[in-house]
Amino acid sequence: MLCCCNDTKVLLFKLLILGFLVQFTLGMEPNSEQSCLEDSCKENSFALVPYHNSKLLSEFYQPLKEFSFSNVDKVKILQEYDNFGVAGVVWEGAKVLGDYLAEQQELHGKQILELGAGTGLAGIVASKLGANVTLTDLDKNLKILKKNVALNFADLDENVPFVEELEWNVDLHKFAPSNYDLVIGADLIYSVGSFRSLLKTLVHFAGYHENHPSSILLSSKLRYDRVETFIKMAQLKLDSKLVHLDKEADVVIYQFTRANS
Repeated sequence: MLCCCNDTKVLLFKLLILGFLVQFTLGMEPNSEQSCLEDSCKENSFALVPYHNSKLLSEFYQPLKEFSFSNVDKVKILQEYDNFGVAGVVWEGAKVLGDYLAEQQELHGKQILELGAGTGLAGIVASKLGANVTLTDLDKNLKILKKNVALNFADLDENVPFVEELEWNVDLHKFAPSNYDLVIGADLIYSVGSFRSLLKTLVHFAGYHENHPSSILLSSKLRYDRVETFIKMAQLKLDSKLVHLDKEADVVIYQFTRANS
């Protein structure tokens, strides 16, 4: 009985903390455009964006999720919110991007890099569609990526994704733009404080592969004015185009290429 009571107290404490974070976030950054464009974005800006407010706990604490995509076997994704925070759960942008890749893109043999891969869903889908994929994230998040790669691929599979550390705008010389046909990212546009490092990373990769331009696909849940703010920033350096809108999920996918390419 004592153990049960203690478990209940822990769960209630988690509920209170998550509820506070959600309420705190919903009140943040009602208009982020001016602060970001005026060069005052802070790299330590905090943002927690709920998957769905009404399903926050169930989505975060579901340990295993399964997804189906066109021309792809079921993809299984482990979630570990307690260990990896927002990098350890699946966001709507990753599912929408996976669907878009499966339905709209010819990926067989393409060289693809995923930024901020988190649980790796979109990149794993690309790999199962025949692409040669490199999944990247901060070093502290690579463990969950490796777990999900192992869960979805046998050792002898030809297209097992590589997993590598990549911090935005840090040591980018290790990743030659010419090595990739396509760069993807899911739900990366959420913290204004990371916009500048993300944009510099995108500019780095928006180069050329053999005699054709490489492109970038970013999916994002529409949150306040953040997507609009980032797009305005990006348009100073890159050409951008809205290529997909999922009205039900409220998720957009933008394509970025080198300006005037």
